[in-house]
Amino acid sequence: MLRALCGAGAVSIREVATRVGRNVKPVHSDVTALLAAGVLDKAEGGGIIFPFEAAKVEFLLQAACRRGGVRKTAARPIVSHVVV
Repeated sequence: MLRALCGAGAVSIREVATRVGRNVKPVHSDVTALLAAGVLDKAEGGGIIFPFEAAKVEFLLQAACRRGGVRKTAARPIVSHVVV
């Protein structure tokens, strides 16, 4: 998703979903997490923007957990920092 946003300017979440070939709802969740982590910004005229020319993102993926023998969805990536 970040690759699709790099250099694209302000785009809507729906446009991001189209560019990466995913449904809008999970893209919205990912965008919300990236906004909270400071990786994405909200654009003044609407939409979101990736404000860097390039970035190295390090994150931790946690394994999916099992509750009552049923596998639950894996935890979202935790963005630790962005190096520009």
